[in-house]
Amino acid sequence: MLGQTAKRLRNKVSAKLASIRGTLEVVLLTLRLAEGHRGFVFGYILLAIINAATESFSIMLIVPLLQSFSSDSIFAGVPVLDSVGQLLLPFEPEVRLRWVAVILLGIILVKSAVQYFTEVMIYILPLRLERDLRMRAFAAMMESRLSFAEGISTGDIGNYTASFPARAGLALRFLIQGTAAAITIIIMLALFIAITPSALMGLAGFVIIGSILFKRLTGPLASRLDMEMTESQRDFTQAYFEAVNNKRTIRIFNATDTFLTRINKLLERLRGVQTQTIAVQNATYPFFATLSGVLVCGLVLMASFASPDQAQALLGVLLLFLVASARMLGPFSVAHIARMHFSIHADPVRKMDFFLKEAARNRDTDGEIVLPRAAQEITFSDVSFEYPGSRAGVKDLDFSVRPGEFLAIVGPSGSGKSTIFHLLSRLRRPDQGEISINGHPLNDLKIRSWWDQLCIVSQDVPIFNATVRENIHFGKTDEPDDGRIWVALENAVAADFVRRMPEGLDSPLGEFGSNLSGGERQRLALARAFYHRTPVILLDEVTSQLDAETEQRIAESITKLHSDNHTIIAIAHRPKTIRGADRVLVLRDGRVVASGDHDTLLAENEFYRDMAGPVETMARS
Repeated sequence: MLGQTAKRLRNKVSAKLASIRGTLEVVLLTLRLAEGHRGFVFGYILLAIINAATESFSIMLIVPLLQSFSSDSIFAGVPVLDSVGQLLLPFEPEVRLRWVAVILLGIILVKSAVQYFTEVMIYILPLRLERDLRMRAFAAMMESRLSFAEGISTGDIGNYTASFPARAGLALRFLIQGTAAAITIIIMLALFIAITPSALMGLAGFVIIGSILFKRLTGPLASRLDMEMTESQRDFTQAYFEAVNNKRTIRIFNATDTFLTRINKLLERLRGVQTQTIAVQNATYPFFATLSGVLVCGLVLMASFASPDQAQALLGVLLLFLVASARMLGPFSVAHIARMHFSIHADPVRKMDFFLKEAARNRDTDGEIVLPRAAQEITFSDVSFEYPGSRAGVKDLDFSVRPGEFLAIVGPSGSGKSTIFHLLSRLRRPDQGEISINGHPLNDLKIRSWWDQLCIVSQDVPIFNATVRENIHFGKTDEPDDGRIWVALENAVAADFVRRMPEGLDSPLGEFGSNLSGGERQRLALARAFYHRTPVILLDEVTSQLDAETEQRIAESITKLHSDNHTIIAIAHRPKTIRGADRVLVLRDGRVVASGDHDTLLAENEFYRDMAGPVETMARS
């Protein structure tokens, strides 16, 4: 029996120690996330100490002043208060009042200024940390390896860039608020130690009993709400972005009501968690006020059964306790509210810190070689790559692209065509082999010096919520050249529809280019490539949404780029693109199975002939 009791006690102690270690860990993590804001943190705590000191000094002044006007003071036996009171006695009553009024005015002015700055700082600091963490999270995702960034769900992206930074800011707020409140309580306790030990014992008992009771009542609930808050915000964010990004499909499939019902349920769940959190947070002050009132009633009841002398002494302690509790009820409430809030936001702090560490570990490393801007020779040497959890990719690629060459890449879906573009732009890195640019390994280059010479036009046309001019000029740091922009639009057969827009080059294109058709978006993406005129241009099915006449005109513009010594690599199925290429690279199951010009391959390679037969028929019709 005793052994089981001892075991239960050990388990409780172990659990408590683990809880304390966990709390200290989160405190350190919060301070580490706020590393750039430590000046603000220490400034706030210093102001809180000054605020507590002015509060204590006013008590030390007011109570003896009141005592000095009484011939039979209940504080006569209290050493500190009695000594301060004796200092006031030699002065006439009106002089005492004047001096105390002047001193109190100074204290009030200092205290008001301190309170103003602490109130401002306690709201500014979380916003500063939130902004900092949002920027760090965004930069971490943009600079990490593509495999890491693409593995983050939409809901988690919302958490890492919005919810978690905001909640980490709140965690820091309540950490320093709780620290400041604790310092205030310590200063007040020190004051009452100096006044009388009996007052200290009463306050200590009040603090210990009240804290234990309140934590037992609210601790488990606060921990549960912490987890539910994180999960409900993640689920809502995921569902919201799914609905927004797929709104056309949702309407076509008549699923609007289904999604509205889903979003409403998730919002109701989030509202329920927030309501419970508010209810727990606002229970602190009423709880301690009630406990304080019950204790006062108990002391008054005890005094009714005591002798007159004992009752006077007890009432002196009671009055001190009332003053102390009135002064300390606020800090007590702030400390407990801060503890609960900090506990509720502890999980996002851990997850935010873990994400930033993982992002740093998966940061895409850069090389040291700056590539000069010139015509570039591209070489793939025994390059293989496989997507995680899939056998798709490329295997043993060996080919070169000469400066100024026009290379078409063809092959069935899933044969590795787009993977070559990902590897060439270093969005992905080979599992084996090497890609080199003018003899320099791609991994050894400062990637920005390579990207400055590379332009990609992909099937998923990236149009931004900006004007036509801003979309064409995107990525360049100099001033836009409207003349060159119009030339690029002409080459991409996009000038006519841009001229028809109400504001021309200043016309907004909407989110994801929602004001444009699929073909118009594709032509604007091509215009961007024509405007940038980089040495190397990668084209991924760039005419897939265009009619035959527009395709012909764009093919002529691509041929002109080629004649100006631009290296062009194009993933192609359309006959005009294939026939205009200097060389065609044929892929099958991630391997190069043939290479040559279109006519030679059509005559000599059965696989290419079977694949290009329908295309060639189109070309001749």
